Amino acid sequence: MSTVTIEKILKAIDSFSPFCYAYEWDNCGLIIGSRDREVRKIAVSLDLGIKSVEKAVQEGCNCIVTHHPPVFHPIKKIDFSSYTGKLIEKAIQFGINVIAAHTNWDTSPNGGNKFLASQLGLVELEPISLPRPNLPSPSWDGVIGKLKFPVNTEALAEEIKARGSFSWVKYYGDCPNISTVAVCEGAGGDLWQEALKAGASAFVTAELKHHQIQEALDAGLSLIELSHAQMEDLTMQALAEKIKAYVGVDVVLVTGAFKEEKIIYKR
Repeated sequence: MSTVTIEKILKAIDSFSPFCYAYEWDNCGLIIGSRDREVRKIAVSLDLGIKSVEKAVQEGCNCIVTHHPPVFHPIKKIDFSSYTGKLIEKAIQFGINVIAAHTNWDTSPNGGNKFLASQLGLVELEPISLPRPNLPSPSWDGVIGKLKFPVNTEALAEEIKARGSFSWVKYYGDCPNISTVAVCEGAGGDLWQEALKAGASAFVTAELKHHQIQEALDAGLSLIELSHAQMEDLTMQALAEKIKAYVGVDVVLVTGAFKEEKIIYKR
């Protein structure tokens, strides 16, 4: 069996979720480590936190593929008393290489948005694509799909909560007959107009702002709001399975979204 290196992990991720799909502001790829390091076992985590590093070490992993990059902006100094500094120190201390697969995973044609929409019960999936040049195929910045049976806004919120085992859901609007739904994992409120143009009667995302809610409702679009962390956490199993299939080494999940109060209400 050939040696699996960090370089091979990066190439594997790039093959099923190309890094070219990442947004310009993002920081994907190798964050901490060396491309020539041999990989024994891989951990997949929603975030790089102290606990996820400790769990990875306990599992015998020396590579963590995290969704959210631990470093977004250029660093002028590494202060081990700061949170980011502590993460870098701990990763280096235990020989952990860190790779981020963030918006490349979200928006690639077989990535997180498409997987999430399927998990939430949508069929006949099509991309909602923002104008982005030099991509091999249209990006899946959002997804639009059909429900098997039309439902009202409240019933859709309840169904989504149950399908994703979400601890809470908020819904806005009272459309009585929803058959076409758009989805964007994470903070996708800016995409509501594209969802409406694509023909959606309801839009599912996280971290909606007050003006986005008001404008969307005035335009006739119902909204379903979920936990950012829990939405993306739901796709980590799929990411882990794809990595394992492409590289052949053991992959474990060390992720877990924040526990939040179990509520459902209308605003």
